[in-house]
Amino acid sequence: MILDASNIGKRQWNNQNKYNINIDIQTLNVLCRYVLQDTRIIRMEHLVNIRKLLNLVDPGTYENDPDKIRRIDFLNKAILL
Repeated sequence: MILDASNIGKRQWNNQNKYNINIDIQTLNVLCRYVLQDTRIIRMEHLVNIRKLLNLVDPGTYENDPDKIRRIDFLNKAILL
């Protein structure tokens, strides 16, 4: 990566940074319930951490599991990626 004024401090993401993390359905359910909680409980840094996790997950890992795909899509929309 060549550094210049336009990309200093920015991390460039590509498919090489995606990991085959197989998150189970119960964990996805907990994350979905968490983002739906009262906004006083949720901190922005928590949502940012969930977004970082979802950015690391390779979506191809869940090709054969429509329930997990729906939950990941919901989380992406709820967090407004």
